[in-house]
Amino acid sequence: MSRKRLIVIIGLWLASSALSAEAVTLRYSLQEGTELTYRVQVASTSRMSGMRDEKIEIRTRINQTFRLKVTKVLADKKMEIEQEILAGKLTMTAGGEEVEGPLPTGKRKFRVSPLGRVTFVAKQSAETAESVPHCEEHGECTEAGGSSPQGFFGPGGEAIQVDFLMPSIFVLFPEKEVGPGDIWENEIELKSWKHPLFLSEHFKPTVLKVRSELLELTQHNNRECAHIRTNWDIPLSPEGSASISPSNVEVAGKVRGEAEWYFDYRKSFTCAAEGSVQVFMKASGESPWETEEPRQAETVMSVMKANINTLLVGK
Repeated sequence: MSRKRLIVIIGLWLASSALSAEAVTLRYSLQEGTELTYRVQVASTSRMSGMRDEKIEIRTRINQTFRLKVTKVLADKKMEIEQEILAGKLTMTAGGEEVEGPLPTGKRKFRVSPLGRVTFVAKQSAETAESVPHCEEHGECTEAGGSSPQGFFGPGGEAIQVDFLMPSIFVLFPEKEVGPGDIWENEIELKSWKHPLFLSEHFKPTVLKVRSELLELTQHNNRECAHIRTNWDIPLSPEGSASISPSNVEVAGKVRGEAEWYFDYRKSFTCAAEGSVQVFMKASGESPWETEEPRQAETVMSVMKANINTLLVGK
C-alpha cells in the first residue's frame, strides 16, 4: 500500500470518527433505584382586560423541590417512577397585596418510555396490590378510591405529559440518532385535558405539538450534554359550562412553550433548563353577569407568561 493511499484511508477514518462523535442517540434509560432531585422556580404574570373595562394583574412566584425515584424498569424498558414533592412555596401579588403559603406535598407514580412518553399510574389498591390502569387508553385516570393526585403544573391523566414538558424534565425524543442542527417533531393527542389555572377546567380533545432541535453536544456542569431547544403548543377549545362559559360566549385559547435545556446523554437525565410558557385565552359574547342594564357584548382577554428554571440539585 502506497503512503499516499494510507494517508487518504487514515484521513477518511478520522473524518468518519469525528462525524460519529457528533451524532448521539437520545434515550431515557434510568436504572432501578436511581434518584434525582430537582428544584423548579416559576415567576409568572397574568393580565386580564375587558371585563367591565377593568384590568387585573396577578404576579406569582413558585419554588418547589421534588424527588424522582425509579421504582421499576419494565420488560419494554419503560421506567416506573415515583415523584415525591418535598417542599414548595407560593407567593402571589395582586392589587398591591401579597400573600404567601406552602404548596401541598405528596407522591404520585407515572411511567416514562425511552422516547419520553409519559403516562400516569394511579395509586396501588391495598386490596389487589395492583395499579389501576394508566392513561394510554383512557382519557382520565383516578386514584383507587379517590381522585387523581395533583402534580406541579396539573393533575394526573394525559396532562401529565405537559406537566413534565414545561420544566423540560421529560421531553419527547426521536427514534433515530441526531447531530447538531437536526430537528425532530412529535405529536400527542390529548383526549382529556383539565387544568384549574385556565378559564375553564374542561377542554375538548386537542393535540400537543412538540418541535426540538439539537443545538450542540457540549460540557455543562462537568457533564457531557446535548444542548437542545424545544418549542411546543396546544390549541385549547373549552367545553361549554353554564358556570364559566354560557352558550352565548365563545372561548378560544392556546398554550405555547419554549425552552433550552441540557440533557446528560450518558447518564440519561436533564441537568438544567430555562424556558417560558404563555397562555392566551379570549372570551367573546354577552356578559354573564346579571345587571339592571341590558347585557352588552364583551371581549375578555387573558394572557399569562411564566418563566421556568429547572436545576438538578441532587443525584
